[in-house]
Amino acid sequence: GGGGAKNKSGGKKNQTPTAGVVEAVGSQTGQILASLQIQSESIETLAFSRHHSLLAAGSVDGSIVLFDSAHRFAVRRHVKEAHEGFAVVQVAFGGLRDEKEAWLLTSCGMDGVVRRWDCRGGVAAAAAAGAGGGRPGQQQGLVKEWRGHRGEGEGGGVLGFVLTDGGKVVTAGDDGVSLVFT
Repeated sequence: GGGGAKNKSGGKKNQTPTAGVVEAVGSQTGQILASLQIQSESIETLAFSRHHSLLAAGSVDGSIVLFDSAHRFAVRRHVKEAHEGFAVVQVAFGGLRDEKEAWLLTSCGMDGVVRRWDCRGGVAAAAAAGAGGGRPGQQQGLVKEWRGHRGEGEGGGVLGFVLTDGGKVVTAGDDGVSLVFT
């Protein structure tokens, strides 16, 4: 029998807490820095840029929001119809081939499409997207699309993707197919 175990803060081990009560012990709890509530439905995926202060959030509402963590998580861009109203399933920054691709964000969704976005603001994004063109997404930095899955949210969405060293995009489809794109 000894005097009981001690916790990391030096006090005696806590007894089992009462049901429904949550106890926080000193410095083991984190401080909330921001509450990011821009999208209208749940957040499905997050990605942080290794080279820039950007956080991308993809939502079930079909939108992608870019937050700037260096400026108190200010909204840099909100692409409301990133996947035409279908859930955004995955977002990932950059490519593996080149550090110049660090501004690129790749996303996939239940619409069956993988899209690449230029996350730079203003003129740079418009130039990279061919000065806007006719598609609404190009006004918000859309650079490229890969299509081939059934889509439309009925068992044909893209559930995930990987970016290869050689610049290929490999998808995992809800339609039972993986596609390899150049």
